[in-house]
Amino acid sequence: MQVVKHLDAMTNLIVGVGQAQLLRKQISNELNFSCRLDSKLLCCALKNMNTGILKDIRAHYRDQEKNPYPKEDNPLLGELCKYLECAGLSDPVTKIYITSDPLQGFAVFLFAFLLSKLSALTYSKEFDTMMRRDRKVLIDGAPLIYGVVTILQQFHPSYVAHVSFCVIFGFGALCGNDMFNFVASS
Repeated sequence: MQVVKHLDAMTNLIVGVGQAQLLRKQISNELNFSCRLDSKLLCCALKNMNTGILKDIRAHYRDQEKNPYPKEDNPLLGELCKYLECAGLSDPVTKIYITSDPLQGFAVFLFAFLLSKLSALTYSKEFDTMMRRDRKVLIDGAPLIYGVVTILQQFHPSYVAHVSFCVIFGFGALCGNDMFNFVASS
């Protein structure tokens, strides 16, 4: 019973993060629309500046001696990031808010958490999203998924790949032959 209580508390936190991300994404879309409508030249200039700097950074990682990385005291990246956010040209879902070391047992926790919560959801073709099966269950699919994605985004990509593999492998092992029968019948 205590596990369910803690799991419900984690659900509220993760869904809250997901709801905040959906709001940030909506605000970003509104800012982007307004920027493109009211100041097309600024929007195009910011896009081009961002593309150019990203190409320079990628070139740096290909050949670090030939292409130096911008200095620490160079305000270009920080200022450009502020302008991109104000113009709605950034994606809040891919933003890294904090960095974290890999957590022991996180893959198992995430697998158990998603398994317990996704069983209460079903896919709706009408709305093209995950919806709750029962009206008594107070959970929404989109904020749950956005919350999990945001939390995973805070870890190193190699660790996220490991967690994703563990979740998929665990789901496949749990489903057993039913999953293979579904794939074969499709």
